[in-house]
Amino acid sequence: MNILKPSVAVFSSLLFLLFGVVDTTAAATDVNLAPVAEPSTSHVSRDTSLAALHDGHAPETSHVRGKGSYGNWPSKGTQWVQYDWTAPVRTRKVDVFWWDDRAGVRLPKACRFLYWDGERFVPVQNPSGLGVAKDQFNTTTFDEVRTTKLRLEIDATERSTGILEWKVYNEGELPNFPPSVAAGVDRIAIQGRETPFAGQLLRAISTDTTKVTWSKASGPGKVVFADDAALATTAMFSAVGDYVLNLTARKGKMSDSSTLAVRVVGKPQLDIRAAGKTGIRITMQPQDSKDTFPYTPALVERDYPKAVISLRELDSAFEPVKARVGQMNVTVRSKPLSVQVTTLDNEPLQKITFAPDGAMSFVLDDQPVLGMGQGGPKQTGDSWRTDKIELDRRGRSHPMTPWYGTGTYGSNNPVPLMGGTGGWGVFIPTPAGTIDLSD
Repeated sequence: MNILKPSVAVFSSLLFLLFGVVDTTAAATDVNLAPVAEPSTSHVSRDTSLAALHDGHAPETSHVRGKGSYGNWPSKGTQWVQYDWTAPVRTRKVDVFWWDDRAGVRLPKACRFLYWDGERFVPVQNPSGLGVAKDQFNTTTFDEVRTTKLRLEIDATERSTGILEWKVYNEGELPNFPPSVAAGVDRIAIQGRETPFAGQLLRAISTDTTKVTWSKASGPGKVVFADDAALATTAMFSAVGDYVLNLTARKGKMSDSSTLAVRVVGKPQLDIRAAGKTGIRITMQPQDSKDTFPYTPALVERDYPKAVISLRELDSAFEPVKARVGQMNVTVRSKPLSVQVTTLDNEPLQKITFAPDGAMSFVLDDQPVLGMGQGGPKQTGDSWRTDKIELDRRGRSHPMTPWYGTGTYGSNNPVPLMGGTGGWGVFIPTPAGTIDLSD
């Protein structure tokens, strides 16, 4: 599916071309405690993350990052990663899957585990395993410990070290961890239109006894939730203005809350104007908005001609609107809102469809799609030096997030410019979001 999934769903512009009480339940030996831990480290490189330590990914090989990785490049010597829990845990077994990118991050020469005894970190007793092998989970067992902190120390060779996944297994009955919740990212919504929200329960092993509630913390109008007791729900706002929504999770007497900000704007309008002889500019923004589009150096700032097509009633069904814009024919249809672009001889070039949730989809033909500005291949073999350059960007999703990676020719600096070799091009300067070119 070919789609842009933006983080802001209204402005669009396209240009062609404590220490809790342990209350136990049933025995839950071998439950992975890592998802409910807070990770920390001596150092994490900017293109990796601590979250990758416990994201639940099951790697197959050490050199493929998968969902992500933890690394401490360019640090060398002895480094450490650590898990902290909000309630004491009991454990005697861990699994570690090491990361080896065959460049600046290599397998360690040794590792060891320490636990917090209430005053200091001390080594676990009678450890067995402590493996540093590639392409597998390395299991280590030791005498059972009860602690709120577990640390893994890593001795490097001449390079830095990294981890794809680190699991810590519960021993005996499972602690009663307090809930942790995230409401999500701030966003823009349209007055009178359903807006989706998706909260998350963080660091949760079992959510059976956890209840959540959405509510309005502040704002000028009413907020009606489709289901205020569901993590994923929708809400409608009665008035334009700035709101704060609150998501609360309760588990017995324990609770946690998180907020997000929502700016509610008026209904959108669609404008289409020429951008040179063989290009058009499509903009969607709130009616009578005084806000400007976010600045981007990738878009030339100049005066564009008056809109040839300008529509304000986009929620209602309307007859197709057709017009010549520059050297192309454009047809706008409703339900769903779409913009069809053809040559003056009515040969199809592209079709843009706007979904109610703010996503924009477009058509892929059977020809390669170039661009995206990623700067090299997706590493699939032993080394980026021998991998084929990914010229055709179809077949996978592109998060469009800048990062430095050793699996590419230099830095990844994504540019939302796609050149369809079948005769079309799309540039999406705003909003930012993932571009999915999967089949």
